[in-house]
Amino acid sequence: MKPSVEEIARVICAGDLREAGVPTDILADAVERLWPVVAARIGQGDSAGFASLPTDLKQREHEYARLTGPKLEAENNHF
Repeated sequence: MKPSVEEIARVICAGDLREAGVPTDILADAVERLWPVVAARIGQGDSAGFASLPTDLKQREHEYARLTGPKLEAENNHF
């Protein structure tokens, strides 16, 4: 069975956060909150296969960029 956009986004998000040094005790909560950022990137800004984008997606994008560091933020200038 093909993985969903959400499943792929969660895996990518967890990897990015882990690589950025996010502590393991908050990793699961951070992934739960931030996976829609990755899903929106995969879907190039549309609903990316889930019911609706979070209303605070821009705030979550900034949080994701802050946590993952300037490298990803520079690569994704749409923040």
